[in-house]
Amino acid sequence: MAHVFQASGRDQVIFRYNWAHDVYDKLPYRLDVGEYPKEPNAYGQIYGNAAWRCGEYQIKGDHHLIANNLAFFGSQIGLSTVEKYKSTNHETICWNNIATDIVGSGKDSVPGDLQHNLITDAPENLLRAPHCGDFRPIKGGDADGRGRAIGTDQLPPGFPKAWLDPKALIEPLPIGPALGNQEHYIIRGYQSDAAQTPVPFDQAVDVPLRGSALMFLPALNAKQSNVYFSTDRKAVEASQPKVRVACLQEQENIASLPSLDAGQTYFWGVNTEGGDGETVSGPIWSFTAKK
Repeated sequence: MAHVFQASGRDQVIFRYNWAHDVYDKLPYRLDVGEYPKEPNAYGQIYGNAAWRCGEYQIKGDHHLIANNLAFFGSQIGLSTVEKYKSTNHETICWNNIATDIVGSGKDSVPGDLQHNLITDAPENLLRAPHCGDFRPIKGGDADGRGRAIGTDQLPPGFPKAWLDPKALIEPLPIGPALGNQEHYIIRGYQSDAAQTPVPFDQAVDVPLRGSALMFLPALNAKQSNVYFSTDRKAVEASQPKVRVACLQEQENIASLPSLDAGQTYFWGVNTEGGDGETVSGPIWSFTAKK
């Protein structure tokens, strides 16, 4: 079995704000240990990640921070207790996760400090459109407002506080990986001179009729992002002013949408105005609203 993100026998490994999906025979995130190590793998961070249609998060060692992750559509979180690898996870912090399950090794009980997690058979039903990349909790739903800030005095003994994302210390903290704010949705990746990584994903289907938004990875050094949206692809391609729905500043990347028409296909794109005064047109994306 291969793995998407794996670190073996190393301390202070950080996997943060990644999306692993549609790799059915792989473990999405794995903190492993070397062969019979003298000391367990320690002080790792798996924070703000998502995994769906793949295996479990596999966490070996101890003194880790496993927080604000999402595991759905077949994925779960596993805290390993394997004596020969000195993997106990007794001091591991596991907070603010949304998952189908959090499990130990075999019949072992789940180790660590488990708080403010939301375990449910269908995490996807609590989020706006996770199959499209929108992991924000549904307003007023069971996941809304469930997270808690992680105080520095609550971290595992010896945990390097300087490595902690400052967002983890701020109240109110959402549950799951949607750790941005009203203007910024966290999307990681290489930033070029054009906007990329659309949410909803390009050619996504069953996008919710209400509460949806256009989100994207802004261009590097963007000063302004003009968002165009219409059922008319040609109007978006031509950047017609009548279909411009948002003018976002710098790294802002959320354009809220009105209610969508059932079964309708929409097109959208982002033109970036850079610091040099040049305008770069991004690709044209599409999605279809839920019927």
